[in-house]
Amino acid sequence: MIDGLLRLIEQAQGMVYEEAIQPALFQLGFNLIGDYRMKSQPVEVHDRIFLSADGETLADICAVLKGGGVDLISLLSDGICVHTASAKNPKPERTLQPGDQLCMAYLPDVSVEEQYRQHLDAVREQCAALGTSVIRQHIDQFREVLVYDQRLFNRWRFRHGDLPVQPPAPDFGTLSRTEFATANA
Repeated sequence: MIDGLLRLIEQAQGMVYEEAIQPALFQLGFNLIGDYRMKSQPVEVHDRIFLSADGETLADICAVLKGGGVDLISLLSDGICVHTASAKNPKPERTLQPGDQLCMAYLPDVSVEEQYRQHLDAVREQCAALGTSVIRQHIDQFREVLVYDQRLFNRWRFRHGDLPVQPPAPDFGTLSRTEFATANA
């Protein structure tokens, strides 16, 4: 009974947070893909996934425990993942290296609109600096995008000592199939 009550509280906290984010995503032209359980027990993680109208940015509202937030994810044709989180950076002393294939920004105190604007700026800057382009994602490929993003992120965490075992390498091949199309940023 206590477990059930805790879940209801957690869900209510997540819904309140989603209510603050979801309308802004719709106003920005994002389309709802759906709700998914991303991790099972002992700590269940439920995400609500959106895709921008142009297919270049995936938005992920995560409802876990007392927190939650929105992550914006764009993939570039050279395999770099541009990831902008509404969370606070838990370890700002950590740096990214080119081999990490990540461009990350933590923006805890900005609106969803400002987060998206800064995300798009980071995507444009990366594309201009590296001579690359954005991959247009399709609704049915969000899992591949999230797995790719998480493998890059977890390999970065491993490099910094957070994980005891190196995660599998991300497979860019799953993202460069003919269903994906590149776009100029």
